[in-house]
Amino acid sequence: MNVNIEPQGATHLEAFRQIDAHWDKTFRFDKRRFSFNVDLFNLLNSSTVLGRVARQDASNANFVQTILAPRVARFGLKVNF
Repeated sequence: MNVNIEPQGATHLEAFRQIDAHWDKTFRFDKRRFSFNVDLFNLLNSSTVLGRVARQDASNANFVQTILAPRVARFGLKVNF
């Protein structure tokens, strides 16, 4: 037997906030161009909850299922010739 305490979807998680950054620098050597870039994702390393267990009749009721991915840095080099 299921008992609905409130309508499905009545409770919302907090707002999703994430700051990303990108930096790009190009160098020229003869006829070649080298572009170095850096991307930073989730710059402030926030751990926003993205999902919780919705069923309230289980031992893991309201447990966090998913959080925002941690801070990630990506480096790249592009060569044009």
